[in-house]
Amino acid sequence: MKNFLSYNYYHQPNLCTLVNKKIKTKKNNIILYQSRADITGSVVCHLGEVHLKKKAKGKILDNLIIS
Repeated sequence: MKNFLSYNYYHQPNLCTLVNKKIKTKKNNIILYQSRADITGSVVCHLGEVHLKKKAKGKILDNLIIS
């Protein structure tokens, strides 16, 4: 994702990141953040697997499509 950042890494908030690509999902049971504003990319929220704590394996990334 580092290549798709809209802003410099140091200016990104800790809870989410704005990327200049559209992110979609391969599965219907994955809920992606959708901005109310018309943005040219996607917002990646880093809280997706936080509730899993040490059991989190980052598998959600396997189900995302970046275009």
